[in-house]
Amino acid sequence: MIINGPELIEPAPGSCEIILLTEAWDGREEELDNLLAENARYTNQTQDLSKIKWKSGAIGEGLAQLEKVRPDRVTKRPRKHGGERGWIIQPPEGHVEYIKEKAEEQKAKQRIKTGC
Repeated sequence: MIINGPELIEPAPGSCEIILLTEAWDGREEELDNLLAENARYTNQTQDLSKIKWKSGAIGEGLAQLEKVRPDRVTKRPRKHGGERGWIIQPPEGHVEYIKEKAEEQKAKQRIKTGC
């Protein structure tokens, strides 16, 4: 489970590892669609996701609109050596520091809870 936001990833049962996403996401629309679907199932928000994806191609259209208003955050990746096009989504400014701060809070809670 990967979440790039204030909700940090819960460690697997019996594990003390916390995974942080603080880097840009680089992938294809289909990969983003799969990540969104996985996260929607994990957070019990599949109905909300289906409202956003009301038609085929909604993810790509949404990314294209975001690229127009936030070119500093969303860019279309050119084809690499005949490969597929994709998208690069940058985390918001200050996101890395915020996530690291929240991770420290979560690690402290986890240490108290599990002794790790």
